[in-house]
Amino acid sequence: MNTGDVMYSWCENLFPLNRSLSGEGNKATLDYLKEVIPELRVLELPTSEEYFDWTSPDEWIVRDAFIENMQGVRVIDWTNNNLHLVGYSTPVDAIIDKESLLRKIHVHDAHEKAIPYRTSYYARDWGFCVSTEQKNLIQEEKYRVVIDSQLLKGKILSGEVVYPGTSGHEILLSSYICHPSMANNELSGPVVLTALLLKIRQMKNRYYTYRVSFHPETIGAISYVQRYKLDGPSSIIAAWVFTCMGGPADFSLMPSKYPNSLPERITIEALKALNSRFKVEDFLQRGSDERQFTSPHVEIPTVSLMRSMYGKYPEYHTSLDDLSFITPSSLESSLAVMTKVIEILETKPVYKARLACEPFLMKHQLEKGISHEGTEITFRDILNVHMYCDGTNSIEDLAALCKLTIGDVQIICNSLLERKLIY
Repeated sequence: MNTGDVMYSWCENLFPLNRSLSGEGNKATLDYLKEVIPELRVLELPTSEEYFDWTSPDEWIVRDAFIENMQGVRVIDWTNNNLHLVGYSTPVDAIIDKESLLRKIHVHDAHEKAIPYRTSYYARDWGFCVSTEQKNLIQEEKYRVVIDSQLLKGKILSGEVVYPGTSGHEILLSSYICHPSMANNELSGPVVLTALLLKIRQMKNRYYTYRVSFHPETIGAISYVQRYKLDGPSSIIAAWVFTCMGGPADFSLMPSKYPNSLPERITIEALKALNSRFKVEDFLQRGSDERQFTSPHVEIPTVSLMRSMYGKYPEYHTSLDDLSFITPSSLESSLAVMTKVIEILETKPVYKARLACEPFLMKHQLEKGISHEGTEITFRDILNVHMYCDGTNSIEDLAALCKLTIGDVQIICNSLLERKLIY
């Protein structure tokens, strides 16, 4: 079985689980990923906690949910499709009239056969999602509505793993596990990231440390930032968010906050190396965890590589985003590009100055520059390279910025490294 088929089989196994911001579906999902990546640590974060401007909602537990007629026949049954229940619906057991029931039912505006995905994380409410065809069958005057759910102070789960490197620089790789049965929008990201981790863990002499997180979207990313104090100076120099990687469309690259960032440049280089068709999206239309990692005070250059981008395919956030929408070949191609990204990244070390302000070159015997095998490097060349050692520039970038050869820049960087002026 090739890697694309393996990832697809992971999707098949994970698809039925009822994921949300919290609950048993999330635990089962992380337990499954831990079978593939045994070193994955499952962390429990308390609910009702403040994370910057947000407060995490209670844990949500669902045992059953249905609408039945007065003859006891279930006309809508959550056990048939977990998209039927609005996420975080509060408990209900009541007989209500048709008019009141219809006000609690959501349909998709454009697709009569699609069940939409709706949530009510931060407002106590309840509701059901159905296809237009199913809604049209609700004709009787009264129905019994049962939602056997519970909201309680509990835990929100995330899965984390760290693969150490030899430098002091880190790469953040993340994906989210908070949507019920949707294949591209939910499962493609975690399975591609998991497959990539199997490759990263086998790499010898990694230059970068790879920090990985599987968490609920938005609140999970925000809590991650707070937990690891990423709202200040950080060793993380770039991040990739894994989402929407299994659809039929060409690649879409959601760039970082500012143009030409390190992860954007490397991802484009990888796409071109594999002759992949792609387009660069508008950061103003961002929609995933790049919203948190690139936010003020955090400022981690972050990109997402997608196939069938969120919000841009008709099946998005509906039951039509099922296992037939994704393919093993699309998952495989996404993995190939991200594998190439890591390969390129490892050949492009970046350096960061250890001290504020420029170094006193006389103290480090560099005031006369560097003479190396007939090459004369001036003290100004050294200061220029040091100036751009800010954790965002590769050797090639430094050469272009400082108008030097790559060889000369490498000589300068080696000298600065020996003197512990950069890392």
